[in-house]
Amino acid sequence: LAGGADPIVVARDADGVRLKSTESTQMKRDVCKIDTRYTGTVASVEVLLPTETATRELDIIATKEPEWDGEKFGEAKSSRYEKEDREPNFVALSASDLQDGIDMIAARVNASFEFNRPSVHVHLPRVDNSHLAVVEFEDVQVFDADNQPMDVEFTRNGYDANNHCAPGSFEDYSGENPVPLTRAAGKVRVDYPLGIEVVTLTQSAPEQAGYKATFDAPMVTIEFPEEDDSDSPFDAYWAGSSSLFDAIARMRASDETGRPLKKLNYSGSSGNTRYCGYWGNPTEIRVLRVTAWQRVEKEFDLPPAPLLDEALAGMEGEHTRCRQ
Repeated sequence: LAGGADPIVVARDADGVRLKSTESTQMKRDVCKIDTRYTGTVASVEVLLPTETATRELDIIATKEPEWDGEKFGEAKSSRYEKEDREPNFVALSASDLQDGIDMIAARVNASFEFNRPSVHVHLPRVDNSHLAVVEFEDVQVFDADNQPMDVEFTRNGYDANNHCAPGSFEDYSGENPVPLTRAAGKVRVDYPLGIEVVTLTQSAPEQAGYKATFDAPMVTIEFPEEDDSDSPFDAYWAGSSSLFDAIARMRASDETGRPLKKLNYSGSSGNTRYCGYWGNPTEIRVLRVTAWQRVEKEFDLPPAPLLDEALAGMEGEHTRCRQ
């Protein structure tokens, strides 16, 4: 290969999304063997063979982190940037699209420290709207071989961005693990943003669509319109970050370069006003506004998913599942 470059292996899922991987490469004479583990389910694999290589020099911006005690805002003048990522792809969905796009699945946890713990996953539509959905489990129970309720702990886990699902898992802190359940039943309530639009506020145009921003570096304060129902169910997300990438944050600021700034560990709200601090000098802030919410409630009664093979311990992704 050109310049001694290694082959590039790209794996994609059924939606054509490139999967994250960890690689170990073994060379033997003229044979290159690549053993790769991927996050998710592989639907296709491409092997790219470089025919020529080139060298490129890049300018790197490095800033020293100022001393920060939570009050000395003036020490946060150095600009610190978020990792640049793709922009979110929000899609306008109908109520019927949402109803068909929500699925309940039994699975197993594959983390090494809680391997094979039974879990229930709420799968959501595979669009970026799903990062902002609010999922709640209610009246969850598990049953043993005699169909008797079991006294186990149900834990709602964080949003799984790779699989577009909201999982919850079961553990018996005083008994047998993984929990030997025969079925899990309950109800899930999903508040879902069918439509999302972006409102952009700048120092030169601080008022748009009923929103008003005040820029006082490093702080940005936004007055939300009364009709913005941000407190329910969006309140948990208004200044937060998605587990996938920060572009999903409800409030995202950038400086004169157009690059997104890192948030300071300082944010809050008062009435219909939100404020957040950023590293550097924010000159523009983008606010996500949900144009339509839809609530979906579904009951589930699922048998446990089959146990995972020990070889899968510690691997990411969903490996076995059981639909209702």
